[in-house]
Amino acid sequence: MQEDIKFILNLIQEQGFQAYVVGGYVRDFYLLNVHNKDIDISTNCDSDKLLSIFSAFNPTMLKYETIKFKFGQFNVDIAQFRDEQYDGTKTIVKLANSLEIDAKRRDFTINSLYMDASGKLIDFYNGLEDLNNHKLRFIGDTFIKIKEDPSRIYRYIYFLIKYNLSVDESDFDILVKYANQFLNEYNDVNVINRYKSKLSKLIINDSYKELIDRLGIGKFL
Repeated sequence: MQEDIKFILNLIQEQGFQAYVVGGYVRDFYLLNVHNKDIDISTNCDSDKLLSIFSAFNPTMLKYETIKFKFGQFNVDIAQFRDEQYDGTKTIVKLANSLEIDAKRRDFTINSLYMDASGKLIDFYNGLEDLNNHKLRFIGDTFIKIKEDPSRIYRYIYFLIKYNLSVDESDFDILVKYANQFLNEYNDVNVINRYKSKLSKLIINDSYKELIDRLGIGKFL
């Protein structure tokens, strides 16, 4: 882990709180041995305290008690542990007091790896094993994960192709069955356009074409 990131984590820990890097930085470090400049940090420190700790960096408050600021080469997002529960129609977001609860809400096992300032890895869902096996798996109930947020279908495709991962067949069967239905109901134009832009760069990849054919969702891309 780079010293600048350790510095940020230590600033939070020195105030008596937990702090961990999670997601893309940890994933890319283990999978590609590269350093991601987008740093996501999870903590049990409240947002008012975070604003005070990082006041020198002119942080911005985002939704769900998340703060954002630029630190050197890094774009830093710091969020409190959260719990997300889908009630059948919408996702209810609440603050949580447990790292394990925070991990449960995430999309894929490879995105639920946490690292503390000492470099210790915390892995609740065998994400490191999936990275080593180049496999992409959802956390929890795949049907619920894509129903509550159909944009995860776009993310699924993007991760599979960009990182040359293999599918989990049980996950993939559910996507084949429901992807058309859920994407047809999804109407967040900004999110759709953002992922279309990302995916457009992968169209020349034969694996991409094969994947889209198997899912039968070409009309959404």
